[in-house]
Amino acid sequence: MSIHCDLRRIYGALAASLPRGEDPDNDASVSFHRGNLPVPPDELHSDQLVLCKGEHVYNGWYRADAVSIELGHRTARELGLFLLACMFHGPARDVWLRFDHPDSQVRHLVVPCNPFDGPLEARPTMMPCALRYHPSEPFKHPWTWQQLHPEELPLLALTTVDQTPASDEDWRRRDTLRQASSYEGTLRFGELLLNAGCPIYEQREYALEGDAGFRGVAPMSAEITLWLPGSFGWGGRDGLER
Repeated sequence: MSIHCDLRRIYGALAASLPRGEDPDNDASVSFHRGNLPVPPDELHSDQLVLCKGEHVYNGWYRADAVSIELGHRTARELGLFLLACMFHGPARDVWLRFDHPDSQVRHLVVPCNPFDGPLEARPTMMPCALRYHPSEPFKHPWTWQQLHPEELPLLALTTVDQTPASDEDWRRRDTLRQASSYEGTLRFGELLLNAGCPIYEQREYALEGDAGFRGVAPMSAEITLWLPGSFGWGGRDGLER
């Protein structure tokens, strides 16, 4: 099986070196920061993720965007490291991750450029400097009981490449996720992907719902479901590594 994945090429070695959650009492924690995360290029490609669009209907009268993501354990960790690298390095230009698997309905993930890359207003500006990571098995709805503020959750907006869906046809052809999380939301989602990539954990499905469900994403985000190998939604698609 030939794999074409820039995530693997850039972040694979670091992902493979992380603790796997097999010995929670003795697993060493790892600190991520600008010094040990490879700088993301402006454009990456991967054929190891399949993102499908859908809807989640609540009570017969509320409809939310929903995106399901099928990915293997190694890819989950590599994607998590990529998102953390984008946050800590603060790219000067938008970073594009292109999804090349033929079954993927969403074709792009855009991480916007650093909003602080330019003149700052005359006020204090706080930016994260590190994340200390220790493996921990998440729940299916990972943050339901933590009573978090909605802005501390991930925000992945489903839109068009040019961000101007106007007509019904434009809305139907949306094929781009735009990362618009706060720093807290990015850290939280990146850590979830690192934990989801531990194959020893029995939980293989993670559902990040909106405010109508078990709150797991910020307002205006698409709902996100992660399907890992062995879960109900894992399709075993051609070319997708477990």
